Amino acid sequence: MSDTVFGPPGVSVSGCGSCLVLRLRVPAELRRSFRVGGAHSDVHVHVERTRDRTQFSLLLPLQEENVVSYLEPGAEYCVRASFVSFLNRNTLQSEARCAFTSAPPPRLCLHLVKGLLGAFGLLLVLLLTCGGWLRVRRWLLPRPERPPPAVCSGFPLCTSKQGESAP
Repeated sequence: MSDTVFGPPGVSVSGCGSCLVLRLRVPAELRRSFRVGGAHSDVHVHVERTRDRTQFSLLLPLQEENVVSYLEPGAEYCVRASFVSFLNRNTLQSEARCAFTSAPPPRLCLHLVKGLLGAFGLLLVLLLTCGGWLRVRRWLLPRPERPPPAVCSGFPLCTSKQGESAP
């Protein structure tokens, strides 16, 4: 048993905000020794941030899906995994699988400023469009003719016509 080499698990990685989701698969030849969700089935996970080579290791239970939390959003991380056996230290590490955590969530303030600028721009466009249309409409429509001022405009009993003179 001590001469047996346990091959690497199958690893796939995807980002999820400030975390990574690790999907682990046990090769067919090792399924008798390592069972997903088994009592003594653990995986040693080595995580490295590619930007500055910061590294840390975790001992996780062998599950189909594990989450590595509290990572920097928008950063790339590479993950390697190997089986942990209490009877045999001959294990192989998987190839590095890399993924970006998701971009950081947008800030509320930035959305608020963009919304206010958009509303102001829309208001400005509406004012210019409607104001310009009113000017064009006034220019295109004929102006109504004003009646000539009455001779007796200040006297209500006066009924003179334009051509006649008042007594």
